[in-house]
Amino acid sequence: MLSTTDRPGNVSAGGTTVGTKHTVVSAVESPVVRWVLSKPALGGTVTSTATVRAAIRVGAGAFVPVTFDGQPETSFPITASGEVVIIESDPIPVTIPAGSEVTVNVWGNSDTGGAVQVSPNTWISGVDPGYILGGQATVVDSTYSTGLLKPSMRPAAILGPGTFPSWVLTGDSITMTSNSHLERWARGTVRAAVKSAMGGEGWYHYPAVFNQRLGQVLPFGTHVLSAMGVNDVNTSAATAMQNAVSYWQQIRSFDEIEQLIACTITPCFVSSTDGFTTLEGQTPATNNRPEVNAWLRDGAPLLSGVPSPGSTDPATVRIGQAGHPVDLLADTSSVIQDADDTGRFRVDVGPLGGDGTHFNSAAHDLISGYLASILP
Repeated sequence: MLSTTDRPGNVSAGGTTVGTKHTVVSAVESPVVRWVLSKPALGGTVTSTATVRAAIRVGAGAFVPVTFDGQPETSFPITASGEVVIIESDPIPVTIPAGSEVTVNVWGNSDTGGAVQVSPNTWISGVDPGYILGGQATVVDSTYSTGLLKPSMRPAAILGPGTFPSWVLTGDSITMTSNSHLERWARGTVRAAVKSAMGGEGWYHYPAVFNQRLGQVLPFGTHVLSAMGVNDVNTSAATAMQNAVSYWQQIRSFDEIEQLIACTITPCFVSSTDGFTTLEGQTPATNNRPEVNAWLRDGAPLLSGVPSPGSTDPATVRIGQAGHPVDLLADTSSVIQDADDTGRFRVDVGPLGGDGTHFNSAAHDLISGYLASILP
């Protein structure tokens, strides 16, 4: 828990101060903190103006004030949902050693008394408490709180020069969950990574939300690990496949991206009568997942850019071949599904099913270990 003396600057009464912790993989000189905001203020209106201040601490050191164009704070109009506000700090006069934990405190207020805008990836109450230090949106200084706990302004990235791969982790609510398998893999293998995931979203949401999601982080990445597809299983298989291709192509439209890794669709919308302890007690949902996964495992064959399941045409391209947007498939579903791929969760290592879609911590660990064994 942060001390009440850690407020960034002499803030006025009102507003909310929150702290987030970040692990920096490589040594960075004079880092820049970047915020990507795309939702209106909680308690504010689209006509409000938000004012923010920030401070950064490396390890247990002193907090260093963050400036914006040489000023101790910055203000911006609170936009309608879907519009994007980008805020970048000036280079901050600190050195961050490799592996250091960095704390970023942000105070924000709006002229209507609400909290400032939230990041494009919000949190799921009771499922994803990890975005804000200390619990589900812990307010650093309750004296300067509007009362309701809010995510407020979580930084999207801490930026600095580097010559190593920088990973963008994408997905839906399974990935959005704090300490998901993608994050466990990134931390366990010491990768520079940023997560861009939103509950309920799938391939079909793009390109509509691309600007406020991936479009804001891809310019700083070199590799993408994508775990989409669960929310696309209730369309036709052909539609899901085409939406996947469009999504992949959008990612590869960024010249910075050197490699794209896609994942198979994990078991989802499965019910269980016994807490996922037996296969017999599980009832898988009827959806397009088997067809889409079969297409993915066959290399997601494309003919003239169009999904072509089972194609034997010599002009067909598959994952890893020139002309295909995906470089590698991670068959994450095979790690936690039953051996016959019936849509049920395996039970030989204990129950994994969670709520039938959002699998439990043991399953996240299994997939993380699998990713560590196959990814470059």
